[in-house]
Amino acid sequence: MQEIKREELYKINGGAINYTMLNAIARAATAIFTIGQAIGSAVRRITSNKYC
Repeated sequence: MQEIKREELYKINGGAINYTMLNAIARAATAIFTIGQAIGSAVRRITSNKYC
């Protein structure tokens, strides 16, 4: 196995978009959608005066 010099280590660039980042964005979008559904259901129940 070949050792990498410190100067070469500084030149390594990672990917801008990876699976972890996409997964976090997808989970955030799902959470926002779920919160929107909950708020919409609450508003609909309040305006129609139908409570459980």
